[in-house]
Amino acid sequence: MNTFKSTLVHSNRLLRTLTENELYVLPRSPVDPEKEAREAGRLSSSGDTGANVITPFHCTDLGITILVNRGYVPKNKIRPDSRMKGQVEGEVDIVGVVRLTENRKPFVPDNNAERNHWHYRDLDAMFGLCATTSYMWYAKFIRKLLK
Repeated sequence: MNTFKSTLVHSNRLLRTLTENELYVLPRSPVDPEKEAREAGRLSSSGDTGANVITPFHCTDLGITILVNRGYVPKNKIRPDSRMKGQVEGEVDIVGVVRLTENRKPFVPDNNAERNHWHYRDLDAMFGLCATTSYMWYAKFIRKLLK
């Protein structure tokens, strides 16, 4: 049984690094629980695809950088400049779930780090590419701190 525990990451200065360091796990489909419940058992698909965006956040006072899965974006919003509303700057708290690496499943393509195409969580490769620590959070929410 897998058990996940929510974890709060707080730093006096938790800043998002440059968006060119983002990683993209793709292809992914949007998750709509209501639609899933209505269409349970159907073999059809909407055909909509996109990516899960993995963003490095740097904790300057702790001296560590963590990877945060910020969730799904449609294909036309993968480029950071196409989703300016979702860009976070300044001090933030991140609440999420720590996730471990996963093994490649049969029939899943290999990851392609050069093209920034990831199909499964190979954390050693992701951390090496982003020079981060060995933590990956799946963000439940990111809260901007007000001064």
